[in-house]
Amino acid sequence: MPGPHWAILGLGIPAVLGLLLMLLAAGLTRWRGPAAAMAWPLACAGGLAVGAWAVNDWPTWPATDPDSRLFYLVLPAALLVELLGALPGVPRWIIWPLRGLIALALGRVLLHGSVYLVEQPFSEEQVWSAGRQGAWWLGIAAVVMLPWLALHWICMRAATPARSIPLSLAIVALGAGVLIFTSGSQSGGQMALSVMAALLGGWLGSFALRRGGSFAAAVGMSLVLIAGLLIIGRFFAQVTTPAALLVMLAPLAGLLAEVPMLHRRRSRPWLAGAVRIVAVAIPVSIAVVPNVVGFLHDVSTHTSDDGY
Repeated sequence: MPGPHWAILGLGIPAVLGLLLMLLAAGLTRWRGPAAAMAWPLACAGGLAVGAWAVNDWPTWPATDPDSRLFYLVLPAALLVELLGALPGVPRWIIWPLRGLIALALGRVLLHGSVYLVEQPFSEEQVWSAGRQGAWWLGIAAVVMLPWLALHWICMRAATPARSIPLSLAIVALGAGVLIFTSGSQSGGQMALSVMAALLGGWLGSFALRRGGSFAAAVGMSLVLIAGLLIIGRFFAQVTTPAALLVMLAPLAGLLAEVPMLHRRRSRPWLAGAVRIVAVAIPVSIAVVPNVVGFLHDVSTHTSDDGY
């Protein structure tokens, strides 16, 4: 189980990193908007890196395992696209196809060389056909892009209190971390929690920005990293497909906060944000709670068997 040492390194440092990057963006008066948009993906990427370092699971090079490919291939590609998207004047018709390409390639990159794609000696797993592979890659891309597009649309609505977006993403990262941790991958779960801490730190720092913190920029990098960790947990640990889908698609429940009555002038401005956070937390809880109960039961059983 994680101890105080990991809490300081794996949670504290990413949170401080997210906070400092947002405060730095607030100090750059002329480039405040682009700087804030760059701060979010940098914070998430830094959170994952610090999380890997905190659990002594720094990815190996060359990238021969899924964790290494997530760190050395997926993360730089996603970060490059999001930083490019933060630059003023870059057309959206260039950025969104690149984002879609990353989502489409995510599963293929992480499962490269695995028993699902390459026949392995002494393995009972049947190699996927080309059709099955295509279905998985398209399905993963859809699961990543649907909440990405939905949250981006919410952020672009001038009447929407988008400050709740990083908090809802932090809830998704928390759920993914707990789900992965209780499904046999302690390091993967802790890295997801480090991404959560970076999002929370960035959210706190966003209050220093007069017009908000370019919240749409928080969406892409966090979703790609969370999806990558869930894919690894699904195929190389014991995360179930329904639980992973519930966590990844939970941001769609936040669309309930877009009910017109919540945005009337007389409504309190925080109400829609509170509804969004609660709506996202419900499917995450449905996915995570059974795993936590089973995990605690297994721990207590093993403890009693050892005579403690």
